[in-house]
Amino acid sequence: MEGAINQLQPVGLIGLGHMGLPMAQRLKAAGWRVRVYRRRATPNMAQWIAEGGETVDALAVLRDCRSVILSLPATDGVRGVTQQLVDVLQPGALIIDTSTIHPSGAREFAALARERGLGWLDAPVSGGPSGAAAGTLAVMVGGQRADFDRAMPLFEVIGKTIVHFGDSGCGVINKLANNTLLAVSAVATCEMLVMVHKAGLDRRVALDVISAGSGYNKFMDTRGKILAQHGVYEPPAFTVNMLVKDLLTALDACAEIGFTPTVLRTALAAFERAVGLGLGEQDFSSVLRVAELDAGERQA
Repeated sequence: MEGAINQLQPVGLIGLGHMGLPMAQRLKAAGWRVRVYRRRATPNMAQWIAEGGETVDALAVLRDCRSVILSLPATDGVRGVTQQLVDVLQPGALIIDTSTIHPSGAREFAALARERGLGWLDAPVSGGPSGAAAGTLAVMVGGQRADFDRAMPLFEVIGKTIVHFGDSGCGVINKLANNTLLAVSAVATCEMLVMVHKAGLDRRVALDVISAGSGYNKFMDTRGKILAQHGVYEPPAFTVNMLVKDLLTALDACAEIGFTPTVLRTALAAFERAVGLGLGEQDFSSVLRVAELDAGERQA
């Protein structure tokens, strides 16, 4: 494989969503030349252009990029883009997929890339838009070690905890485990908020005390305190629909290895109920409304 990626080489980026935009901004601020593929007009795209960000209207223009970062919603979208990229990029280029996709998809796309002399890493990230903007993301990587080493200059700009887990698909497996714990923590915390409120306690005080004890989880900081005070988290940063997609993918990945997770399925059921209540495009913390409905504190 080629040598390490450096700032003299343009970096392509496809997918300027909640995570793609702050990653692009972070890289640009660090001196990297970032070329964003303009798939469609969006508010994030307009912001990137207003900030002087470079865009291209055709994937073919990414041909001289030695690395291309993907930040897309689902496996099928990554498949479509990858099938085009392998016909565009020059041998030795590296595709870095930060999306949360199915592990089998990551293995499929890595094999396709290698057939064309390209590198491929599944490198999903966690930490939200704020973590991307601050460069403190957790980056979970699967793929060949040599490709991981080449990508480190990029990873070190956007991430703080950067781990190579093994072969293709391993990074995504860890991200699915991460999002399963996120979902479980969200459901449990929201039910706790409803429990203490229905019992007559001040849920803000209750949350502060639990946060100092053994029941603490990070959701309490990122969403719980806002929910305890206002009952809603806005604007949505990670939607119910996206989390349901990830949980279904995690459930399927578990089935492939012969494991039937109980708590994952329980959390999934709660978020699927949230979708049924019309909350699919709301922040995933709106699962609070499911608990409130169960407690008789809200009408459907």
